[in-house]
Amino acid sequence: MKNVILFGCQKITIDIIEYLKRKKDINISLVVTYDLPQDYALTGINIKNYCYQNNIRTIECRNITESIENIIKSIKPDLIISSYFRGILKKKIWSSSKIATINIHPSLLPLYRGPVPTAWGLMNLENFFGVSIHKINDTIDGGDIYAQEKFKIKKDETGYELYNRTMEFGFLLLKKNFDKIIYRKIRAKKQKKGGSYYGKIKNFEFIDWKKSSEFIEALVRVRAKPYNIAQTIMHNRYFFINKVKILNNNYLIQQPGKILKVNKDNTFVVSTANGSVLVKDYFVYPEIKTKLEKKVFLNKGGIFNN
Repeated sequence: MKNVILFGCQKITIDIIEYLKRKKDINISLVVTYDLPQDYALTGINIKNYCYQNNIRTIECRNITESIENIIKSIKPDLIISSYFRGILKKKIWSSSKIATINIHPSLLPLYRGPVPTAWGLMNLENFFGVSIHKINDTIDGGDIYAQEKFKIKKDETGYELYNRTMEFGFLLLKKNFDKIIYRKIRAKKQKKGGSYYGKIKNFEFIDWKKSSEFIEALVRVRAKPYNIAQTIMHNRYFFINKVKILNNNYLIQQPGKILKVNKDNTFVVSTANGSVLVKDYFVYPEIKTKLEKKVFLNKGGIFNN
């Protein structure tokens, strides 16, 4: 019987637990998690409650204390799995496993090390992305790689959709390689030199209309519902923009942020650094209620703040 410890949050951790529960040679010795309100709001998942309902030993913590380190050491785990755990596992943790401590990282390492790689991938206008299973060591996402999967980013895919799809690929990649890892039938390979690291993104983002249409469209996709939607301001009105479409050069390039046309359905065209975009899905706060307000805030020639 192999003892496995999980450090994890979100749906991928539930998927891994369900998979391991069906394996007769695996004992889930402990799950360490830290649920946030947005996890439940977005997915309806609470890992701590799930583990209690399934009689799985669980510790909920933001910071790993010395007492938790001692518990993990006493379990003598064969394998430790990190699946979107909010925190860095120190050496006392990752070195305590007999075989390895592995992490499922949503990028093709060594590219896009860091906390939110899928968001940065969209903003960098990548056409392909991927997921990696790697050993944890004392570097950030720098350990040897067991397996990787590459896939194409879909047209109009939002940040939320790409992240979820990447983590689904990550779970499937773990299923495909789990037995190989835990029974030492696969060797992890060192990462290539170089790569890239990207940090956190802002909680709220305002559109810079002086950027290219391609960048603005990507930013809007990254922030689209159910995340914090990209914003722009005209006078004292906040426009929350959930979807835009890049237009061909049907309009002369004008001052970035200028409304070039308002359609009958209240969609509108805005000038960018290299063209224009059609704003297809948005809402305004405070709401535009009168014809006079519409003439001021949603009219050809109006200019958004940059």
